[in-house]
Amino acid sequence: MKLIPTDKNGEVIVFLPETEEGLDTITPPLGTLAIAGYLESKNIPILHIDQRVTKNSKEIIMNCIRKGALCISMGFGTGPQIKYVIELSNAIKKDFPNFPIIWAGWHPSILIRQTLEHDSVDIIVKGQGEVTTYEIIKCIRNGTNYKDLHGIAYKENGEIFNNPDRKLEDLNNMPPMAYHLIDFKNYPGPPNRRSSPEDLFSNFRSSQGCPWRCAYCADPLVFNRRWTSLTPERTVDELENLSKKYGITYVDFVDDTFIVNKKTTIAFAKEMIKRKIKIKWSANVRTGSIVRLTDEELQLLKQAGCDLLHAGVES
Repeated sequence: MKLIPTDKNGEVIVFLPETEEGLDTITPPLGTLAIAGYLESKNIPILHIDQRVTKNSKEIIMNCIRKGALCISMGFGTGPQIKYVIELSNAIKKDFPNFPIIWAGWHPSILIRQTLEHDSVDIIVKGQGEVTTYEIIKCIRNGTNYKDLHGIAYKENGEIFNNPDRKLEDLNNMPPMAYHLIDFKNYPGPPNRRSSPEDLFSNFRSSQGCPWRCAYCADPLVFNRRWTSLTPERTVDELENLSKKYGITYVDFVDDTFIVNKKTTIAFAKEMIKRKIKIKWSANVRTGSIVRLTDEELQLLKQAGCDLLHAGVES
């Protein structure tokens, strides 16, 4: 007998599939932690699963569905993760054919129609996913149609519908990521992104999107050269929390490019110095943005904890 969950207030499963990286180099799953943090701020119960560190994740997820989970959202990029997403989605649809499966992340956002043609996916989230995922959950709870939701594509009776994109939301309107759902000791980070083995590492996102259009980059396809950034004060608030609550000593900014607005970057550095935040950090930066900094400004970044600037290959 196939079981179908019926609890409209059940848990939302937020899942990151295996990446086939070494466990000695993996970083915290910021994408799923952002989704989980936003949903928790809306009082949505969450089961967060990172398959890289939870090897019995399939059994945990299937059991959660049997107990009345509401839906599952899987975030992934192009590469090995696709295999694990399909494997889990097929297993879910075999036992729970009416259970809503949401795919999100870089791969579904770019290859929309090809992704939705797979039998085991119902909805995809395009681009920034926090608000969109919450809107999907409200539809599932209320039993309403997805036709008015921006930022999604979906199937209905085998027909694919691609709704309008959602406007990029201001990151300052988002709650902090749900760091409490992970153990940072499981995420050492790559050795070239921390200055010593003793550092307790985290990656960090202070902005999303990018105004440039480098030919090799997927960002313009997903965010259409739009960009949003945390204020310097909000960025330092979150870094201070990572330092004091979790003991983080080294942060790698995963922003597509760290210096978009030089005034914002300098204000961030001054705030770090003012509050005496003891965190070293690295970031990805366009070469042109680095050369436009004065020696005094570079020294200011160093004083604020900057350990390394990774110059982009676009130049």
